[in-house]
Amino acid sequence: MPGERGPNPEERIHELEREIQQLRNSHSQVSDAIIVMNHAQRLHDDSITDHKYWLGELSKAQARNEERWRETDERWRETDERFRETDGRFRQSREEEAERGRVLDKRIADLVSGIGEFMRQK
Repeated sequence: MPGERGPNPEERIHELEREIQQLRNSHSQVSDAIIVMNHAQRLHDDSITDHKYWLGELSKAQARNEERWRETDERWRETDERFRETDGRFRQSREEEAERGRVLDKRIADLVSGIGEFMRQK
């Protein structure tokens, strides 16, 4: 309004100095926040790097584990096959032994019968 005067120059300077100080404080707080954020970002980046490494190692370990399971499965199949082969050989051996026993029993029976016949004739 006409006739009203604003702050005198000294008051204005004092007001501006106060505002400058507030801006400096704000700037200092923003600078501190940037430092903290940069540090947090580095920690986050390190965590991501570590996590990626861990995931890579985990993937390798899982691949090795899967390979070991495949090998184990193959060995079990081979072992099962050998057991079946061995069982077959045992079965065949028992059958052959039984056949030899039958042949021997027949020979003994024939021998006993022949001895009995020989004794009757004498």
